Order: sequence, then C-alpha cells, then structure tokens
Amino acid sequence: PAADLEAGDDVDPGEFTDRLAAGFANMTTAHVTMTADLGAAGSTRGEGDADYSADRPAVAMTMSSDMMPGGDGMDVRLVDGVLYLDLGALSKDKFWKLDLDDPDSPFGAMGAQLDPQSSVGLLEKGLESVTYVGDEDGLAHYEATVDPEALRDAMGPTGAARGADLPNSFDYDIWLDDQDRVTKLTSTMGDPGSVEMTMSDFGSDVSIEAPPADQVTEMPDLFGDFSASPKA
Repeated sequence: PAADLEAGDDVDPGEFTDRLAAGFANMTTAHVTMTADLGAAGSTRGEGDADYSADRPAVAMTMSSDMMPGGDGMDVRLVDGVLYLDLGALSKDKFWKLDLDDPDSPFGAMGAQLDPQSSVGLLEKGLESVTYVGDEDGLAHYEATVDPEALRDAMGPTGAARGADLPNSFDYDIWLDDQDRVTKLTSTMGDPGSVEMTMSDFGSDVSIEAPPADQVTEMPDLFGDFSASPKA
C-alpha cells in the first residue's frame, strides 16, 4: 500500500489500523527493545522476546531503571495473562505474581506497555490522524496523532487515575516493513517524556515460560498496608 502513497499524503486511520492488525497476524515471534525517558523521573530500558504463536502473547524481558532502589534490575515475564516481576532486593529475589485480568489491579496497564501488540492496540483506540512520511531504508515511515483522552479511557481505571498527567496530544512515529510489521515506534508525550520500541528477528526461536513455583510469591499490598511489603 505504501507504494501508492507520496510523502505528505494522509492515510485513513481505519485503514492504517487494519494494516497494523495484519502485521501482527503475520508475526510469530520477535526480539523487542524498549526505552522510556521520563525526564526528572529517570529512565527505563528493557530488552527481550515476544511470542505471538499462542492465543495470548508471552513476553520475557530484562529491564533496568533509575527508579529502582539500589540499582537492581528487573526480570519481567508475561505468560497467560499473568505478570511476574523479580525486582531483586525489593521482592527478595522472588517473582511477584500479578493477575492482569483483575480489573482492580494498579498494574493492569503494565501488560499492555510490555506487550508491543497490546501497546499498538491501545494506540489504535485514539488514532486521530496518520500521515505518510516516506520510504526510509525499505521501511514505510508514518506519523500519527492520538487523542490522549481516548487512550486514557482504553486503559481503564489505571488510565483514569493518571488522566491529569496526560498532555494535549500524543505524537507517534511508526515504521512498517513490507509485511506491515512494526519495526520501530517512537512516541513523544510532552513533559512526561518519550518512549521508543523496536522489533526485529521476526520468526526466531524463543522459549518463554513462567518461573518455577518455588520462585514465585504473591505481591504484597503495597497500596494498602505498605508496612507489610518487603524492605529493600
């Protein structure tokens, strides 16, 4: 479809959404990198793999963040709708287990942030405009504008709680290959910062499993009695 476009052409948001969906339908596995620069709040970086061959996507990533006490990294896994977080000393070197299907979970949106397919799905909810920028090294580059209010609503209670932090608009740059697979996505959110995601090595062999039961524990109620949480 990009062959019929010229730089500066507008693209129907609905048609672009269909292309994104088709791209993920053609995808089995991918290597993923993510970087979030959040201004004064610090930065977060992650790298790992995603598997879309099952009914629900699986993701395994190692992450580092300026916001982690003691500089500990994170081992993060998303398997069958359950998020496992090993936060080093904070979680006593165990994986906290969080069911993302729980509508009251304060981490409900985190699965979408880790899973590129779900992240792009959220983007589609508030897509207002799309412009074709041009061909860049064999990739079709597009610019998109997203309504943050629609994005907040799509994120559910977690998004509503953060609504006051949203800028007036989200600006995205998206690069698609010849199978409409997302190879790179960047977003600029004004004062909250920016995010970059890349996807590569499509179809490579990956193995993503939940951690062994003896390495898993329930997450303490950090939002209730904080004194019950593990101390770093």
